[in-house]
Amino acid sequence: GTCEDLIYEKITNEVDESISKKASVRMGKDLEELIIKKCSEIFHTQMEDIKVVFKPTVMFGNPENHLSCNFDAVIILSDILALPLEIKAVTKYGRKYYDFNKSVAYQKDGEWQPIRDELTGKPEGATIEDRAHSLGIPVYYYTQLQQQQLVVNSPIGFLGVIDVDNWDVYIFPVLPDVE
Repeated sequence: GTCEDLIYEKITNEVDESISKKASVRMGKDLEELIIKKCSEIFHTQMEDIKVVFKPTVMFGNPENHLSCNFDAVIILSDILALPLEIKAVTKYGRKYYDFNKSVAYQKDGEWQPIRDELTGKPEGATIEDRAHSLGIPVYYYTQLQQQQLVVNSPIGFLGVIDVDNWDVYIFPVLPDVE
């Protein structure tokens, strides 16, 4: 939709109910727990300070900026540090919006591969679209992760996706975008 559509939806709280009935949306919701589990495997091996990766049952809010949101998952590193983990299932139609070569962690044939250390998640480009594209992810999830990072004051967020064509998981880091 357009920017005006989004503003109207937020102001009126009217939601297009047909979206939740789409097969890809229902699939993503059904697979969310599995994707979180698969992402947890690699986070636990790569992040020594990790306490837990879980799906919150409540909304988080930040009284300083009056933003709130639901999280698909949160990585807890300490009593004061939480990292958002957005979860998605990518269909054959959605693949065109991703560059899987820009994922920092990824599976091949179901096996985790070595971490791509050279990928930092630092967005580059003049526009939001450019910055999302530089990270290999759709602009909608880029902006969603920006809001989630702002809500919990996080130094980084992650997009974890499963490609339903090959059943491999890809994790994209996203640093905060102050603009």
